[in-house]
Amino acid sequence: MALNSRYCAALPLARDGLILRLFKTSEASLFAAYRNDEDVSRYQGWDMPFTMDKAQGMIDGMVAVGGVAKGEWINIAVCLAAGNVVVGDIAIGMSEAGDSAEIGFTIAPAHQGKGLATRAAHIMMTELERCGVGVFTASVHPDNLASVRVL
Repeated sequence: MALNSRYCAALPLARDGLILRLFKTSEASLFAAYRNDEDVSRYQGWDMPFTMDKAQGMIDGMVAVGGVAKGEWINIAVCLAAGNVVVGDIAIGMSEAGDSAEIGFTIAPAHQGKGLATRAAHIMMTELERCGVGVFTASVHPDNLASVRVL
């Protein structure tokens, strides 16, 4: 995707063994599966169960947004470069001015503890800094020690 004044990061981003890209509509079942896992959702803010309809609706909305855009929230698929398989997502909420962003991340249980959230957050934040983002925020439950370490 070519950058314009609305978009704040060129996707896909392929670095450090990961690909950060838009979700495909065919990945709704995978998205729903890891977000519906109790261990994954414990510290997150979404309602359970995380249904296929909800997953498909979110992916359809993200495809419509088309990328990391000013004034929008989007979840970006985090994929292993080997096979381009989704292992989680990184959420970005951009300010209208594009100078600040809130960041979050969710990694499927089978892929946790491998540094993927840290790498994905670093890749995305580095790209957003190049686009003029100077302030990043995040919310984390104090008992979510893994996410505290990532942040």
